[in-house]
Amino acid sequence: MPASLKRFLKVLPFNVFVWILLALYLAPVLFMIVTAMMPTSQLGDKKAPLYPAQIVPYVYERQMYQLYNVPMEDGIQQMALIKPGRVSSLLVDPQHPENGLLEWQGDWRTLTGVYEFHIAWENFAHLFNSMPVSKMVGYTFMLAFIGELGVLCSSIIVAYGFARFSLPGGNLLFYVLIATILIPDKVTFIPTFYMYVVALHWRGTVLPLLIHLFFGNAVYIFLLRQNFKSFPLILKKLPCSMAPVHCAG
Repeated sequence: MPASLKRFLKVLPFNVFVWILLALYLAPVLFMIVTAMMPTSQLGDKKAPLYPAQIVPYVYERQMYQLYNVPMEDGIQQMALIKPGRVSSLLVDPQHPENGLLEWQGDWRTLTGVYEFHIAWENFAHLFNSMPVSKMVGYTFMLAFIGELGVLCSSIIVAYGFARFSLPGGNLLFYVLIATILIPDKVTFIPTFYMYVVALHWRGTVLPLLIHLFFGNAVYIFLLRQNFKSFPLILKKLPCSMAPVHCAG
């Protein structure tokens, strides 16, 4: 067996496992995109396919109807549903419309529609017409930029202080800071809401979304502190051959 084939078979189980995890991770994103392209009528139909589609239309006497797979004596046939009913329904055979209306006994809701691939682009037009999407996206990018800038600058300052300055009880403070990572958000939700809304009267403003970011993030502080501690405190003097300017003496 060639060496390249051996290496391929050796890493094949791991690659398959990684691809399966990636597919599971991206499945909700794919479902969200596909659902956004579906017509509204398809979302309420449990028998509809998983891809964007609509029931095939059929024009009968200048009116639009939909085709369904109807069980008949000769097997499953595609029929246009003219008048639906719970006990009986009126249908038309698209292949022989001259035969007129045919009565079918049964609940029309048990029928499966004849679907064809169709992307409902009007969903996106309705979204942009009904909501200020451009303004919402702009505000989102603005808050994200200001928030990331604030948390980055404040975390760098705090992490540098923990890494370079000998503070009384500094290690204890650092351990308390790291312990806050384990506190779930549900525990701090009510006290935070009380502080912002009742005490500071910041309801309806962007301040609760930004102010806390300017006091650092425990995870960022931990990572930056470990990075700063890896730097040497005193830089050694470079030899004259490596110095960018002439050495004195």
